[in-house]
Amino acid sequence: MKRKKGVSIFSLFSLVLALFLLSPNNLFSSSKIPSFLKSLAQPDDIYLEGANSFVLFASSQRFPFSYTNYPTSNAQGSIIAIGFLDLADPGQVNIGSPFLRLKGKNLHWAYQSITTSASPVPQVISRLQFNQPTGEKGQIETKYRILLDQNQIDIISTITNTGSSSWTEAFYSLYFNPLTRYRFSPYSPQDNPDLNFTVLPRKDYYLAWVAKSIPAPQTLSPGGQIKIEYSLLIDKDPTSLLKKIYGILRKKTKSVTFLIDTDQNHPFELIIYQATNKRIFFRSFLKPSSKRLTIPLPFGVYFAEIHWFPATSQQSFQVSKTEVKPVKFRRPRHGKITVFLRDS
Repeated sequence: MKRKKGVSIFSLFSLVLALFLLSPNNLFSSSKIPSFLKSLAQPDDIYLEGANSFVLFASSQRFPFSYTNYPTSNAQGSIIAIGFLDLADPGQVNIGSPFLRLKGKNLHWAYQSITTSASPVPQVISRLQFNQPTGEKGQIETKYRILLDQNQIDIISTITNTGSSSWTEAFYSLYFNPLTRYRFSPYSPQDNPDLNFTVLPRKDYYLAWVAKSIPAPQTLSPGGQIKIEYSLLIDKDPTSLLKKIYGILRKKTKSVTFLIDTDQNHPFELIIYQATNKRIFFRSFLKPSSKRLTIPLPFGVYFAEIHWFPATSQQSFQVSKTEVKPVKFRRPRHGKITVFLRDS
């Protein structure tokens, strides 16, 4: 007697269980929001956590405050927090709302709807439709592909001209406001057009925004689309973060090791910038225990500068295909001055 090929009851049960665990109601749950986000989150917000990190989306109207304590753009349908679970830091941001410039006129909206999907990877999908008084009609769909096991979110946003007339000088992008000021970026349309990224050093971790595909201003005919792509990354190690960024941008680099000799007990700031145009490729306050740091850099000539507070040291170096020697720093010697004051 031949045995029929089929699916066992156990296999069916396993499949149903897996689908249940991966359903949006289980993946995207506001009931799991940790205590350090309670003051930021509101009912029905979309929250997702991985093994080490988390992300929070605003499902309703929200205006996060900037570092100058002014309200920013409406964050409905956008990312309002991302960070590491063990740091218990809210990681507040305002990232993702659509921005369109037409003939020099800026148009900025909040999303009207937000949905989730668990297959093939967790996604948050934000959408809106608009009808401008000047006649422009369109729709926008932004997909956040959430890869929290890689501490990464890939974003694809598409705007479609649904009207009957063409748009001229149309430039489309997504709003990015980390709500903090300290950052670095080597990007320049003239000098480094292929390095469109920004890194924000934060307490005990780094946040990065990488623009993978941003088309130039163009004429968009009826039915035409503009698609843009970004990646949002977090990492506790600047070396691995920068390697990932350059990998996303397909930029060849060489690792440079910095050896730092200091006995001070307060942080110091390391800045690395291009010699020809002063574009900054790294900037961060480092702990006194940071004696060795490896940073990937594209080929070129650079200056490295350390602010010891109060002293400053500077070194020049070149990154080429051949071996790059370590860049060594030693904190300048400090002296003591005894001052006697006499009231005359």
